[in-house]
Amino acid sequence: MPSNSSVAGAAVIFVLGLHWDLYWNTVLTEEPGRYGDILQLFIPDTYRNLPEKILLGFNWVMDSIPRIKYVVKSDDNVYFHLPSVFSVVRNLSVDVIVGAYNPQSIVSRNIKDEWGVSKGFFPPDYFPP
Repeated sequence: MPSNSSVAGAAVIFVLGLHWDLYWNTVLTEEPGRYGDILQLFIPDTYRNLPEKILLGFNWVMDSIPRIKYVVKSDDNVYFHLPSVFSVVRNLSVDVIVGAYNPQSIVSRNIKDEWGVSKGFFPPDYFPP
């Protein structure tokens, strides 16, 4: 199997936080030497830390690969057809962020819910578009 960096001109980087089980953190510190495709951040890998993990990943890309043209962020349950992705980005003439658009999305205040946000953490009743 070809390395990540040789597949259709793309590189795949897995951005991970710290695992609660120290054994897996040890395994993960050894793995990048094999394939060079893991960026492990020093924050707990939790759902609540996902926004920070994404921003740290983007910052790492900008600092480490300043001439990069495109970044695609995905979750582990999404698959890309890379020829289609390349076909779309080659024809772009402006910077673009693509994703679901949900204007006036109500903030859930049920903090037991995985998407719940306390008023103290985010006071507005609606998320920005």
